[in-house]
Amino acid sequence: MATDPRLAAAARFLRSAAEGPPPADLPVEIAPQSVAEAYAIQHLTIGADGVAGWKVGATSAPGAYSCAALSSGRLLADGGILQRGNRLPEVEVEIAIRIARDLLPGGARAREEVLAALGSAHAAFEIVESRFLDRKKAAPLSTLADAQSCRAFVIAEQGVEGWQDRDLAGVEAVLSVDGAELARKTGSASASQIVEAIHWLAGHADRFGGLRAGQVVITGARIGPLPIGSASNLRAEITGIGAVGLTVV
Repeated sequence: MATDPRLAAAARFLRSAAEGPPPADLPVEIAPQSVAEAYAIQHLTIGADGVAGWKVGATSAPGAYSCAALSSGRLLADGGILQRGNRLPEVEVEIAIRIARDLLPGGARAREEVLAALGSAHAAFEIVESRFLDRKKAAPLSTLADAQSCRAFVIAEQGVEGWQDRDLAGVEAVLSVDGAELARKTGSASASQIVEAIHWLAGHADRFGGLRAGQVVITGARIGPLPIGSASNLRAEITGIGAVGLTVV
C-alpha cells in the first residue's frame, strides 16, 4: 500500500525536530487529522529501526487506551547512558512486561491467549521528552504521533515471573537521584489492569505486525514525570520486581 505523502512528510518533520530548536507543533498542512493518522505517523517515524517496545497507560479506562510504538533506537541498556542534550527531559518509574511469545495478526483473540504470551515483569524508566517546545501545548494528535513524548526507555536486565498473581496495585516504588531518595510512592496499575491493557494493545498492534517476542511494554508511571535536572545517576527500585539504573551525561 502506498504511503500517504502528507504523513510521510510529518514523519520526516518529527525525525528532524529531534535536533535543533523545537517547533511548537507539526505544520498544519501535515498534522494528523485523526487518531489513525497519528498512529501511522508514529510507525513511519520509526522507519527501519524496528519496534523494540510499546507504551500504554494501564490505568486508563478500557475505552480510552492509547499507546505508542517505541523504536529500537529509544531503548537504553540497564545502567546505560542518556545524553542530556539541549532539552529538559523528565523521568518516570514504571513496570515493564516482556512479550515471551509472538502475537501475530490474526483477528480477535481471547484474553487467555494474550496472558499466555506474557513473560517477565521488570523495573523500568521512561524518559519523557517531547520533540515540541511544550508537549502540553501541542495538539493532542501531534503528541500522539510523537510517540506520546517518549524519548527513551530503560528496562532492568533482571525480571521476575509470576507477576500476574501479585498485588501490583500495592507495590512500592522508590526513585533515587545521585544516591539520595527523591520520591517514594505506593500504588498504580494492578496485574489485571496490565493484562487488560496489553490485550487491547495486541489488537492495536495487529495493524503494525503484531506484538513480537522480546518486545517490552511499559505500563504507565508509578512515579513521575519528574524533571531530571542536573542529576547524573538515577536508580529505581520496585518492591518484589527489581531495580533499574541510568547515567545521565
